[in-house]
Amino acid sequence: MKKPLLFLAISLLSLAHPLVYSQAIDSAMFFQEERPLEMILSSDLKNLLTKRSQKTLQPATITLRFPDSSSIKEDIRIQTRGKFRLENCFMPPLLLNFKNPTSPRLAILGKLKLVCGCATTSDDEQLIIKEYLTYKMFNFLTEKSFRVRLVRIH
Repeated sequence: MKKPLLFLAISLLSLAHPLVYSQAIDSAMFFQEERPLEMILSSDLKNLLTKRSQKTLQPATITLRFPDSSSIKEDIRIQTRGKFRLENCFMPPLLLNFKNPTSPRLAILGKLKLVCGCATTSDDEQLIIKEYLTYKMFNFLTEKSFRVRLVRIH
């Protein structure tokens, strides 16, 4: 008798799952979570790299995979940003613009700055992690600090 009840509970939870993630995310909780996000960013990277100094918005598709194995896939706009890393790094830093009608669940995030390592070595990855940890420590000292979240980009 317990097996059918367990099956029904799992079935009801699986029906409720899409309803929960069809709503907008909570921006405060988004940055409080410590576990890294998995992100798939699809766009015309060749255009982005060749016209990096123009800083024009271009369409992109983002898929965020959260630690609880849920995911959100939406169309956003991206553009290059920054100065030093824009000129000196292989992959320039990006501005992810979620403020558009094609990203209703992520629109609450507004515009986020995405920082990548200058190269693809393990030393560059360590520098990004150190930068992230510095910002997290600063969050403990003052509320007037940047909120950050670690992301693995594919």
